Amino acid sequence: MLMSDQAASVDEIALGWVSYANFYPVASLLAPELTGSFELTDKIGPTESSSDNARYRWMEGTPSIINRHLEQHQLHVALTSSVHLVNSPAFTHFAPVGICARGSVGSVYLEVDPPSPQLMDYISEVNECLRRGWDSYLTHNSWCQWKAQSQLPPRPPSLLPLLDLGVESQCSATLALILYELWFGEIHPQKHSLTQWRLKSRAEARSSSPLTLRLHLGDAALQRRKIHKMMTLDLAQMWWQITGLPFVFATWVQGRKRCSDVPSAALKRLRSMIMRTTQKAHEKLHQNPCSFFSSSSQIPLRFDLGALSEEEMIYYWQHCLHYHIGHESSSGLHAFLRLAREVLWIPFNSK
Repeated sequence: MLMSDQAASVDEIALGWVSYANFYPVASLLAPELTGSFELTDKIGPTESSSDNARYRWMEGTPSIINRHLEQHQLHVALTSSVHLVNSPAFTHFAPVGICARGSVGSVYLEVDPPSPQLMDYISEVNECLRRGWDSYLTHNSWCQWKAQSQLPPRPPSLLPLLDLGVESQCSATLALILYELWFGEIHPQKHSLTQWRLKSRAEARSSSPLTLRLHLGDAALQRRKIHKMMTLDLAQMWWQITGLPFVFATWVQGRKRCSDVPSAALKRLRSMIMRTTQKAHEKLHQNPCSFFSSSSQIPLRFDLGALSEEEMIYYWQHCLHYHIGHESSSGLHAFLRLAREVLWIPFNSK
């Protein structure tokens, strides 16, 4: 177990973040701010008293690991899947920074297997129709009205793929499900869980080898895209084509129950620290990005930057991602949460 189930001491705050390369620039600056010494405990980062007498514990892991610890009230605050904000007020937005993409992100995509140019053409046509009706949806329409009024092109019967999801990220899985229903209009019989290994459609009954859309994300997805020739649907790019808005994959979230005994001043200081280090990371990325590969910090971070070359990683950081959730990204986040609530959340929580 990560931490005791007892209520946290008001002078200790537990944080978590996803150890993907997309967050490394911020983590490499934030970790030294959180601790001034090198003292590791099992599965959790260094602990040290700060100048404001608050101690910080931090841990790293995949989205599913960080999500689980946050949901089990073992973390006060975490950089985690933005879909957690659907479950308000249990979880609330802690700081307006995170992992955002304006257009193609490169590290979250659906692999089309086997490749199907016909499927790609169909999805492109659907996206264009949905984009024309997007403003109307935001103004007053529901999901069903939006789709009905968008006059989507007819889908050939052969273009009904299986959707194969992993279990690493609730946010990416939710976005994939939303896009799938927009493209194909299928109702999944097992929609009660975001952690289904495989969501089956009626296509499986018709063919022993149907088209499959297989979700890949994170550092492994970056490396796979580099090594293998694939036909892919970049999820952030698909979202951009439909909405014209950035997509917020992760943001800082606080658990209301865990934070209930923490003084607001301590949380405010932590928020300021996160905002300050995020801004420093942004500036460093555009002034001296190579320095991220020659860090001499003694704070161990469990990040693997080997998926891409240094030049490729810098391009990924500078051109595929941004960290601040301004007005445009905030609009994208609210739009995603609205769709998640309409399309997914009630079925997932039904008994």
